[in-house]
Amino acid sequence: MRRLRVLWLSHFVPYPPKGGAFQRSYNLMRAVGMRHDVHLLALQHKTRTHPADARREAETELGRLCRTVTIIDGTRATSGIGLALRALRLLAGTPLTVSVSDHVALRQVLRQAVAAERFDLAHFDTIGLGNYLPEIGDLPAVLSHHGAESCMMRRRVRLERNPAKKLLFLAEGRLLGRYESRHCPRFADNLVVSELDRSLLSEIAPGARFTVVPNGVDTAYFHAMPPNASHRVVFAGRLDQYSNRDAILHFAAHAWPGIRERFADATLDVLGMNPPPELVAMAGRDASIRVHGFVPDVRPYFAEAAVAVCPIRDGGGTRVKILDNLAMGKPIVSTSISVEGIDVVPGRDFLVADSPAEFVEQVARIFGDARLRKSLSENSRRLAEARYSWDGIGKVMISAFERAAGGPGTGLHPAGH
Repeated sequence: MRRLRVLWLSHFVPYPPKGGAFQRSYNLMRAVGMRHDVHLLALQHKTRTHPADARREAETELGRLCRTVTIIDGTRATSGIGLALRALRLLAGTPLTVSVSDHVALRQVLRQAVAAERFDLAHFDTIGLGNYLPEIGDLPAVLSHHGAESCMMRRRVRLERNPAKKLLFLAEGRLLGRYESRHCPRFADNLVVSELDRSLLSEIAPGARFTVVPNGVDTAYFHAMPPNASHRVVFAGRLDQYSNRDAILHFAAHAWPGIRERFADATLDVLGMNPPPELVAMAGRDASIRVHGFVPDVRPYFAEAAVAVCPIRDGGGTRVKILDNLAMGKPIVSTSISVEGIDVVPGRDFLVADSPAEFVEQVARIFGDARLRKSLSENSRRLAEARYSWDGIGKVMISAFERAAGGPGTGLHPAGH
């Protein structure tokens, strides 16, 4: 098939590829860019994530993957006042997920791009960008879902204790469900990360087409590591993300004391940008908890650990951090939610723990059993290589793009033809 001209609309700047959604978007964009011409329009939500130097670096690095890179500054929308004003749009029936990505400047640049370039396909990287669909006219479009957003919000309602936040999340979940129902069928294809998300979203939008494009891992970068007999535990994840923040705070408060009672020399390394003050305070009181913040390379910390924990209690999609851990062959103790959508078998590829007491027991098992550490390490690495390499997953993404843009048997035709 000839090279397609792909307009890629993103709700964040996908560089550096640190963190789940960033890794997914970057690696899939890289795969598509090797076969087709990608033109990126990205929305920058927070200045602190990409100050001037970091933004220039992102533009340079993304320029290696894309024909053109345009970054739109949308930081006002996520400031305190801006976010509050947009939250009021919930009363008018607009999900906050949608309103925070709704920018006049991005809309204008999008119109100009479509008028200036004969694109073959548009890719919308999240449901929150659905309001921009009218701006591309009759151009075929695909929509990516990093998770089943409305279902994720309903799960968050169950965990939230603050009554006001619970009502906010309840309203957001209901509005998102309606939004998904209306918008998913308007796209030529909806790309989801797992069969579970395909099933959930198919119930919400039964008239829409869905294709599974799994999350993946760079199996060369995250190389296999030998089992480790230390009593070190590691957790990695962006700590400005709610589900990660909730997970490590709950684990540190409720599971870690039990582990320390049984293993006095146990240590917990927490990796991830923007650690919450509560966690930093815990580390100040307990020297066994070491909060490192952002680190440019997590691999040395994993090499020194005996076990990686993923105590996620909320959210959805598939966890790229789990795939990274699998690729490194690091024994994993994880909640059931953390491995949703990943083809892992409890006891073979990881150990499951859905309560603090279970985390204590499963971590203790790994600490005390060399044969178990070895089998978990070998099995997890084998699975990552066989099922979750970005090279193979990129081919699935490219096929979905080519089909949507008018490949054989699709019934669609590229714009302008």
